[in-house]
Amino acid sequence: MMSQLLEFATSVANTIDENTVLPLSEAFGRPPDQFRLFVVFLIQYPNGWFMYYCVHGTWLRHIYSIVVGLLIQSYVYGFDMVHVFLISGVAYAIMNLAPRQKQAPMVMFWVLAYLSYNHLYMLLYHYGAFAMDITSQTMLLVC
Repeated sequence: MMSQLLEFATSVANTIDENTVLPLSEAFGRPPDQFRLFVVFLIQYPNGWFMYYCVHGTWLRHIYSIVVGLLIQSYVYGFDMVHVFLISGVAYAIMNLAPRQKQAPMVMFWVLAYLSYNHLYMLLYHYGAFAMDITSQTMLLVC
């Protein structure tokens, strides 16, 4: 079941890339990753309508949102979506394990240090690439 879902998601992602993203990328002379995000934004409108009219119940909406969110992140960022789990997972662990008075500074230090590391890594190894990388997502998580 899970392998079939993954295979289906991969085929949908390849179809979107071949029919929409790559032609736009070639027409405008921009990298495909920038158009992937734009296409995802456009897909969210029908997705929102589908969720409003067809997905009922709190539990089902949560599961649907998690699955669709993971699929979208894997489509846009690929394996780099692991950074989202790492930054939020460590912050959550700090909030559960650290004393209440020290949680805020520890979480602030962790998320800013990790985001800074990601920015410096991209600056050193991908300077001037202007790629849509995971730091855009992790900046939102820091906020």
